[in-house]
Amino acid sequence: MVMMNRMMKKIIALGMAIVVLMGNNVSVPAAAKKPKMIMHAAGGINNKAYTNSKEALIKSLKKGEKMIELDFMYTKDNYIVCSHNWESTKGKRVTKNKFLKTKINKKYTPMSLDMVIRIIGKYDAKLVVDTKEPSIKKFYNRFMHQITTTAPAFAKRVIPQLYFEEDYDTVQYYYHFKKMIYTLYKQKMTKDSQYKKVAKFCKKHDIGIVTMPDTRATKKHI
Repeated sequence: MVMMNRMMKKIIALGMAIVVLMGNNVSVPAAAKKPKMIMHAAGGINNKAYTNSKEALIKSLKKGEKMIELDFMYTKDNYIVCSHNWESTKGKRVTKNKFLKTKINKKYTPMSLDMVIRIIGKYDAKLVVDTKEPSIKKFYNRFMHQITTTAPAFAKRVIPQLYFEEDYDTVQYYYHFKKMIYTLYKQKMTKDSQYKKVAKFCKKHDIGIVTMPDTRATKKHI
């Protein structure tokens, strides 16, 4: 069992466990009765998940949600848009124009990064970033360049997800993020020593949230 002399709280949502590590530098207000929830892929809408749609995003924001996770990919012509894995275009990477004209589930509005910035910018909320792009370096170079050149104040709202330890320095190179999430779904975690290593890494870099598939979130490992 990972022992870090910390309190731990687990939240199960959409098949992922969010383990909130609360130490000296991370606290939860005494008056808070409900844990903070991260709205995955903008949040559900009409019993649909993973839409990353404008409608789902606005619904979550109007409900007062403060942590919005979105999936980002590059289009064929190198624009950043919200997509989990090109579901609306049948798995094909298309141009920005084609992507934005193709409704999600034949009903919902797809979004580009500039749309996300405009919409979330009207609310008091943070953007949690996920991507399936193979190069984190290439992705954050483009992602943060667009934000810092077009809406620099918005950069403070961005919370990156790290997939491997080496991602920390890569992501921090493009912007000095004060908050990050360490997510483990890309790693094979078969040994107790690996979980201890995760805990040590998070303590070193003051990372207060770790996500993992709920099947791994056993009492032994959290």
